[in-house]
Formats: sequence, C-alpha cells, structure tokens
Amino acid sequence: MAQYVNAKYDNSNGASDGTANKPWLHVEDINTPAIGEEIILADDTDYYMSAGLNLGRNGTSVSPIIWRAESSTWTDITRKPRLHAGIRIDNNASYAWVLTANDEYYLTAVGGGNPGLTEIKTATINDYYRGSSVSGNNSATEQRATTVVSGNDQVIGSMTGDGTVWGWGDNDSLGYSTFYFKPAPGHVPNDYKIEASQIDYLINTNWRYHQFNDLIFNLGNIANVTGSGYEWVMNRSILANADFNCIASRANHAGVVQMTLNACLLSQSHRAVGHAHNSWLEVNNCVGHNNHLFMLVAATLDPTAPLRNNICWGGESGFIDNKSASHTIDEQNNFMYPRMNDGVNALGYVSPANWTTTNASSMPANVATSTGNQSSLRDVNFVRTDLHDWKKCDFRLAASPALAGGQPIAAGTTDIYGTEYHAVSPNAGIYAGDISSAKVFDSTLGNDGWETSQTPDNTKRSATLGAQGYEVPPL
Repeated sequence: MAQYVNAKYDNSNGASDGTANKPWLHVEDINTPAIGEEIILADDTDYYMSAGLNLGRNGTSVSPIIWRAESSTWTDITRKPRLHAGIRIDNNASYAWVLTANDEYYLTAVGGGNPGLTEIKTATINDYYRGSSVSGNNSATEQRATTVVSGNDQVIGSMTGDGTVWGWGDNDSLGYSTFYFKPAPGHVPNDYKIEASQIDYLINTNWRYHQFNDLIFNLGNIANVTGSGYEWVMNRSILANADFNCIASRANHAGVVQMTLNACLLSQSHRAVGHAHNSWLEVNNCVGHNNHLFMLVAATLDPTAPLRNNICWGGESGFIDNKSASHTIDEQNNFMYPRMNDGVNALGYVSPANWTTTNASSMPANVATSTGNQSSLRDVNFVRTDLHDWKKCDFRLAASPALAGGQPIAAGTTDIYGTEYHAVSPNAGIYAGDISSAKVFDSTLGNDGWETSQTPDNTKRSATLGAQGYEVPPL
C-alpha cells in the first residue's frame, strides 16, 4: 500500500493517480494516507512546497505512516528527494530583475511592481546559505543584508560582489520590500540558482506516529520541521538552511518519545535541535553543521534528552544551552568541535551551571562546559568541510574514527548512506565505516578524489567529473 510522487512526471502514461506508473506531480496532491501506508518520493527530484506537508492522520505504534525516498542506499546523499519550503526565483517567468545602484538587482513581478513575496528570512545562492538569525561576528558572511547599518551585517546598496550576498528590504523607494542580490562581476542574477524560503515550516503538525526516511528538508522561515505530535522518527535525512531550528519539539507529552533522530545531518539553522516542551527527544548519530548551537533546552523542561554518538562541527557558540535546572543532559559519546567565535563562547553556552561537565565517553571528555576556546578541542577531521554549503562537505572521517566504540544503538540502524552501524559500538556521526581503511586517496584525482572498496558500487570519484562526479552511475 503506497502512493508515489515524482515532480518530473510528464503525464505520458496518463493523468496522475498516485500509482508507480502515474505518480502525483506534487506532494500536496496526495490523498490522506492510510494507517501504515508509504508515501514514496522520486530520488534526485525537487519539490517546491507552497504549504507545509499535511501528514493527514495518525499512524499507530505498529503501523506508522512512512514518508521515504525510492532508494535506501546511496553514494551521493545530495540525490535524496529534496523538499523546499520555498521557491526558485532565478529564471522564473513570474519575476523580473531590475538593475540598481552598486550593480545590485532587485526583484519585481514580470510586468513590474511588487512580486508579492512573503518576507524571505533564509535563501541560498548556488547553495551558499544566508539567514536572518546569524550572530554578529559571522554576520558579514552568513547574515542577509538589510537597509539598516548594524554591526558587521551587509547593507543593501553597498553589498559586496562575490555572488553570495542577498538582502531583503526597500532601498529604491519602491513602496514594498523585495529581494536584492549582487552578482559577481560579469554575471546577472539568472546565472545563479537562487532558492528562497516562502513558508515557515515544511512540517508543523500534531499528527502522531510518522516516519521520515532518506529525505532532504530545505529552507524555512522559522524551522525545517516542528511538531506537537509524538512518536516521530527521522532516519538518514538532511535538515538544512532554515532560519531558526532544523527540528524542534513544541508540545507537552510527558513520558512519551516525541521525536527520534537517527543518522541525520542538521545544517546551518540557528539551532540544530530546539527542545522546548516536556517530552522525550532522542538524537543519535547525527552531525550538527555550522549551527549557532547543537541544542537548546527550554527552562521549563524536566525529562531527559538522550544524545548519543553525535558530532557538532563549526557551530558559532557551543554545544548545548540547558536553561532548565531540573533537566538532565544525558549525553554520551558526542564529539564537540564548534568554532566558538561568537560574543559568548562555551560548550554549555550561557547556562553551564545546568550541565557542568562533559561525559567521560565524549570528546572532549570530563571537561568543564564553561570551556570556550576551540583551540583546546580536538578537530573531528572530516574529509572535507565548508562553512556555508553542506553539499561541499564530506562528513566521513579522514582518519580512524575518534569515537568508534560508541553507545549501543538498535540493531539494524543504518547510516546516512545506508550502511549498517555496529550495534554495540557504533562510530559517532552519520557514517558507519572506518575511513582509515576504507578510503584510499589518489592525488591525481584532486582533493576531492578517492577510491574505495566499501561503498555500495565500488565507485571511484574523479575531480574531472565535478564535485559529485562518478565514473559509474551512483545508486
């Protein structure tokens, strides 16, 4: 029992009806799913959402409703189905670009005038992220521009021209706010891929017993996903480029598991996880990439939030801000390597008194959470990193995993590529393998190149084929 969705379907087999041969064109087209039904989204396909995903009904504990990709094993995780909380505004027949001062452009409706956009709080330019909730020390490279001079923020009318800076405002007495962008010299806006948030969330609902496998959730003026239901499970998915949270709990369900995250990448948003209400939230084998914080725990919380085998890399300020004196931080086998280059820097951020010491199994081990200097921490040594675009990163470990032998997880749990973790002593992070033996670098292939005997199709990547290039087709 399943419904299929493929935004590339061309009606060659007849009108869409949700079957494998005649899939729905839009996620919004699906019928209310039955208990235990699967919603299967075509791989390597973009779904631009005009409203949040309607989960439709409750599943059950034995028959959850499952939203998933076609595939379950991957060599290129960017090919997972991509759900966007917004639109493409480049090369869009509904809009036009007008050149203004400082070689900047602003967006209008195709015939001129107000393009009718909701305020854009996050957007990506060729996948380079900027938002509206970036802290001061990093705002020049990560904050959207406005018309107001504020600290290091870019300012519309004097934006720098490296092709990554955009803004929201009215700098031309238009009578409405709109999107501004400054391309690199010799380019125009339609030379770029520009994706911009137009809705607050991709999921914001109280339906219960849903599972999400191998999906990409991109953008969101507030969060990628938030919920007041419970027994949600997020497996091997990517949540990125929202303004404030990748994922957040927002309801009191004392004594039940509201959300479980397994092997997920949580990228760019101000917080990877927002734990705001009395419910059980588990985060296992995830990577937090360049978030301000990995987790915020609200002041009113009592339950424990288990954090197992996670890696925090590149965050501005710290790992956890535990604002609840009665909340137990149950963190084990976590690797913490935030930048800590903001105004307030500590593993425990502004509330180290409520989580005083890192666990003996974590890295760093048994240190005060008031520690606020990255130089005292050990680098996680990912293969390739980038502060602004998760797609340019390779989150496999370039050396022997520093935190192999982690906290046990459920047997059969697979990493973001679909490889099974060791159930008793899994590695930390989203990759289950031991790169020190699995990966052989070849300098003739460039920094991006490698060959391996442990990927599903024994592929050999080549710099000459591009950053995501393969000599054989990826799964």
